[in-house]
Amino acid sequence: PGWTVSGNQATRTIAGPLAPGDDTSVTINLRVKGGVTAGDLTNQAEIAAAIDEDGRTAVDIDSIADDDATNDVLTDDEIDNSNGDEDDHDIATVRVLPFDLALRKTLAPGQSATVEPGDPIEFQVEVFNQGEVSAASVVITDSLPTGTTLDDANWTDNGDGTASRTITGPIAPGASITATITVLVDRPAPNGTITNTAEITSATDTDGNPRVDEDSTPDGDPGNDDLVDDEIDEHGTPDEDDHDIAEVALDTPAFDLALRKTLADGQSSLVQPGQDATFALTVFNQGDAAATSIELVDEIPTGTTLNDADWTDNGDGTASLTLPGTLAGGEHATVGMTVTIDDDIEPGSLVNTAEIAAADARFGDPGDDIDSAPDQDLGNDELIDDEV
Repeated sequence: PGWTVSGNQATRTIAGPLAPGDDTSVTINLRVKGGVTAGDLTNQAEIAAAIDEDGRTAVDIDSIADDDATNDVLTDDEIDNSNGDEDDHDIATVRVLPFDLALRKTLAPGQSATVEPGDPIEFQVEVFNQGEVSAASVVITDSLPTGTTLDDANWTDNGDGTASRTITGPIAPGASITATITVLVDRPAPNGTITNTAEITSATDTDGNPRVDEDSTPDGDPGNDDLVDDEIDEHGTPDEDDHDIAEVALDTPAFDLALRKTLADGQSSLVQPGQDATFALTVFNQGDAAATSIELVDEIPTGTTLNDADWTDNGDGTASLTLPGTLAGGEHATVGMTVTIDDDIEPGSLVNTAEIAAADARFGDPGDDIDSAPDQDLGNDELIDDEV
């Protein structure tokens, strides 16, 4: 408060008197602004004017008093005119410590590099303090990959395809801190590779002052930085080390079910009116994806009556059954279906037809069979070879 500021100069009058041989001191306190880059800050001061004890302007015998900091030869801390130095002005220098953060994005430990629709993916974000100033309030912006949904309460969904999290810190020079983010792969999922990008949006020192990173420009735009994946030491190269990516491969397992219908073990191929006939329906999972809720529809042969409590008579000449549990890839399951031959049936052949009407893949999604179209219409499929 003892100084008067005008532009980039501050002035102060020392009332005195200052007797020959005496000295006096004053201080000036400056605060370094947020956003100042690392390096030296030099402060200059000069005697701008003085008067003698009679109030007359005093002419210094070896200096020219003025307020121009650029017109004097200077030897730092010299007060005896050495080397042409004007001893009525001098400098002092302080160093602004470098502020430097870097970010590396990887898959979290234990996270598979291959995922399927509906799977969670856990990524790891590590922030490194490569500078000489402790960092705090480090804001990370994560660009949620297309085809995924945020599933992490520690992050805020910004509603624009990004999520944010603030790492409070402090992160000491030379130290690092780790955070994770979890997303879910959508169903249906995109094809190919899922790429997740994260960047440091902003950061402060422990006093809350915004700081300028010495080799990066923190922001929330993942598209404006050159990238060397996992690189945090590319000083002076196109890579901005405050952002990084991690990738996983999306594997959409094949969904493929097949059905074979035969006579049940021990069932004679010749039957009489009033007898039962039992058929065996075997469902094969020929794909990679597990199948659940496998619904079978069976066309009850004309001249017979359903006689099986496991099946539901649909009232339209068909019966339905849903297989319990899950049928994993490579497995098969067999169920029986029994009908009673009507008493008034005419001699001849009875043909029983069945089809997979529907099935679900993982997470309850309808399975899209790679070589069949499951439905309840038993008349719309071409049968080339029985038992194939």
